[in-house]
Amino acid sequence: MREKVFCVGFQKTGTSSMGTALRILGYRVHKGFRFNLPGKVQIPEPVTQAKLAKVALPLGRAYTAFEDNPWCLLYRELDAAYPGSKFILTRRRPEDWVDSLIRHFRDAHNPTLRYIYGCDSASVRPPQHYTEIYEAHNRAVLTYFKDRPQDLLVFD
Repeated sequence: MREKVFCVGFQKTGTSSMGTALRILGYRVHKGFRFNLPGKVQIPEPVTQAKLAKVALPLGRAYTAFEDNPWCLLYRELDAAYPGSKFILTRRRPEDWVDSLIRHFRDAHNPTLRYIYGCDSASVRPPQHYTEIYEAHNRAVLTYFKDRPQDLLVFD
């Protein structure tokens, strides 16, 4: 059986392109999901890491690769649930990333943004707010895998 691959970079860091590459390589890729929007996955408020994991982890059985939200938020839980998996941290320059994030989500009211960044709309906080969360995530992933470099590919 093919090992699972989880793309754990934040959205707007090339996760869709990474998903396309994994599809070309023959992986069955889950594109991620939004939650608490009409017609989307519903997670009882307040959303917690445990509630998110309870909904997301069972999806891992049916796919071999994963991109975008919420997978980037669940790397610890995914590592425990699927031993032997590989992880890809996609990154881009923080200045470029935050500009792309704000352009993409500017005035959208998005519960996923609320969970990750603490606000419903990307236009309500200064860019530094998002950059700090983005950089903290990247540091946390690198720290988590620091003694297991064979399990993490960092792709800038």
